[in-house]
Amino acid sequence: MRWAAVWLLCACGRLEFNEQPRPDTQLAATITAATQLECSTHVLLDGGGHNPHDILRWMFDGEADWLVGADHYAQDDHKIEGHPIAAVEGVVTAGDAVQIAQANHVDVLNIVPVPGGHMLGYWDFNLGTAYTVAIAPGLAAGTPQALGPLYGGNSPLARVGSAMLTFAGTAGGAILLAEVGDDAVPTGRQLQVISPADGPGPPSVTTVDDGLIVAWRSGATGGCKLAKVGTDLSIVAGPVDFAVPGCNDPHVAWLESFRRVIAVAEGSGGLIVAATWNADLAPLDAPHTIGTGASWPRIAGDRDAAWVTWAEGTPKQIRNVLLDATALVQATSPLFGALDESLGHYHQIDRSGSETVITWMDSTQGRTFSARRLCR
Repeated sequence: MRWAAVWLLCACGRLEFNEQPRPDTQLAATITAATQLECSTHVLLDGGGHNPHDILRWMFDGEADWLVGADHYAQDDHKIEGHPIAAVEGVVTAGDAVQIAQANHVDVLNIVPVPGGHMLGYWDFNLGTAYTVAIAPGLAAGTPQALGPLYGGNSPLARVGSAMLTFAGTAGGAILLAEVGDDAVPTGRQLQVISPADGPGPPSVTTVDDGLIVAWRSGATGGCKLAKVGTDLSIVAGPVDFAVPGCNDPHVAWLESFRRVIAVAEGSGGLIVAATWNADLAPLDAPHTIGTGASWPRIAGDRDAAWVTWAEGTPKQIRNVLLDATALVQATSPLFGALDESLGHYHQIDRSGSETVITWMDSTQGRTFSARRLCR
């Protein structure tokens, strides 16, 4: 009952702030503009008319918010750009583009904090190569650093506990983690997570307090698998099975309040399935269905719970649910928005400070940058 009551209060858009924004000024630098998005509401961030964007991510750099995406100028001409987010008197808007990197064809990217700034990680769909870029506050980008052949990580870049950064992808049929310095330069050290014999699909990676969880589809079993990497860049737990028939596109969230892992994936017949493990990947709750007629789930941990979003219907729209620590659904949204394409990287869910934000380009609103803040 507590969850349902909180959901209803948030859905009506009533929320309070410890510090109200002053008239005609932007929010204080230490507060993410995501707090000004109305709860559980499709917010249009600009007037639209954009090229297709293969991905959009919300980023707060400690001083300002940015909407970072891969702008599809032409089939082999993608520019990774950031749009400054302004929040004035409760109105949140995206500004003009600032170029971060020129690329060939970028489907997937993500951004992680490093001392003094952030790091962007992306891989090139056509070239099959991975890159990292150091980003200082104000979206001042360094030179892209090539990591060599690494393909398919989604999301690719994550820190191993509080230790090194790694970039995940596939090379030669195996899943590899490539260590990257906080300056975005690869160190040359790598870990093979699973061999080609497993027939692994693209991995996703998630930071936990003492390591990193890697999730992937296993061609050998037809299900998915999880493994834990320790801060010495070695496998410390797993691989363990995420036993979902026809498993595809697995993603993981870390619930720090309970030190447990929730994984979600798409199964056969359009089922969205979730399960939980403890910090050492011992199973806690068996795989169970949390959605139907859907695809491409995404998940973000929120202290003692997790938010999941997926694509559903024709044309593809978005739905989000709130899971408790046992991966049971506590609240479900109606369908909203419309995706530019029916591919999993066209909608994303990110944490910005203590907020959780879904971002996408809305095809029925003239290719408008769109966001939805999730509240409980």
